[in-house]
Amino acid sequence: WKRNQFCRGWLITGDTGSGKTSSGINQLAHQVFQNEPKWGGLCIDEKGVYWETLAAMARHYCREHDLIHLQIRADDTDAQWTPPHRFNLTGDRSIPFMTYAKFIVDTASSLGQGGDKGFFKNQAQTHIAHALEMLGELKRPITLLGAFELLSDPDLLEEEMENLEFLTETPRRAAIHAHFANRLLTQPDEQLGGVRETIGNYLQNFLTTEVAEVFCTEKSTFDFGKIDQGKIILTTMPQKFQTERRYVNTFLKLLFYNHALRRFDKSKGERAQDNLIILWADEAQRFMTASEDGTSDYNCVDVIREAGATIVAAAQSTTSLVPTLGNDKSKVLTLNLRNRIIFRAADEADAVQAADFIGKKRVIKRSWGFNAGRRNVNYSETEEHRIKPHKLRNLRDHECVLVHCERGFRRVTLPPLEPDGTVSCWYSRGWL
Repeated sequence: WKRNQFCRGWLITGDTGSGKTSSGINQLAHQVFQNEPKWGGLCIDEKGVYWETLAAMARHYCREHDLIHLQIRADDTDAQWTPPHRFNLTGDRSIPFMTYAKFIVDTASSLGQGGDKGFFKNQAQTHIAHALEMLGELKRPITLLGAFELLSDPDLLEEEMENLEFLTETPRRAAIHAHFANRLLTQPDEQLGGVRETIGNYLQNFLTTEVAEVFCTEKSTFDFGKIDQGKIILTTMPQKFQTERRYVNTFLKLLFYNHALRRFDKSKGERAQDNLIILWADEAQRFMTASEDGTSDYNCVDVIREAGATIVAAAQSTTSLVPTLGNDKSKVLTLNLRNRIIFRAADEADAVQAADFIGKKRVIKRSWGFNAGRRNVNYSETEEHRIKPHKLRNLRDHECVLVHCERGFRRVTLPPLEPDGTVSCWYSRGWL
């Protein structure tokens, strides 16, 4: 694979225990460490343990200093413990406040709150954006926690509006004051209560004390743009924060897409010097977003290729993307991920989809019969799958079909790799 071919996206599918992580993601990660020594990126996963493997690989390749580990306080930590890194999710002033608000709404919508009516969704987005902007004008820390406190406490909001009036008047400050005075505080009580509850639902999973300690901090210990310098961002949260992990990881994923798209603001010569940045997403169906008017997976993965960015997504089946994205958008996403590692198919629909992706071949079928004592032979041309679906459902563990975006496919066995690049001691080619 050349870099531009590698950047055409990766989709790794396979049944539980078929080797997606140990034989698929690990193989790719080792190849990237060996051939792209300055790569950077973001790693998100549902189980919250793959960071250990990636961190061990970084140590093996002498890149431990490039790791940025966003760690949440665990139950067994003492009171003196402080996070090694902090990152304010809304701390980059080069990103518009409305973009941040849209990220929050898209994140919540993709994680179970997509049934909210359009009115309340739009209200939440515009009020969150203006709350963040008001915090900036008042020289307060621009955090999601600050925005929530501002929008949930009427007395605090009115007090800060008065403080805003005492400052030198500017068009933006006047617009912010007018927004809250005319578009929020004048709403009927029932409607205002619904708007505030919607805002609270969207923000609540970012505001848990342990999560806010790291992601709603006044100052960040690093800039997200450091991935252009080879930094690798990892997140760790205790299992009791499963919902919070999904919200934070999805928000970080949207920041990754935004950062990759902003590379197009550079000249062609500057883009040619950029490093490779990768989004590693294990159990990727948990973090998919499908906003039609915002930043979504299906409309970004094919665009960021020219910016030297790509996604390596692993999922049990292509059908597992349907509940989040819908049938049409999931097809668009899977077709845009042109490199595939197909392990044992988890269901018949996934096997047929994978067989269709690999392609068909023309075959000549012969049939014969007898008529009036004479033998007749007929030939007909038809198309058949190069690898039939039932064979994809019967692949052994760690056996897969590796599909190159341009050069066809190959049926291979990928041995499971340890973080130091050696084959796992429990594995031998004849063990199956």
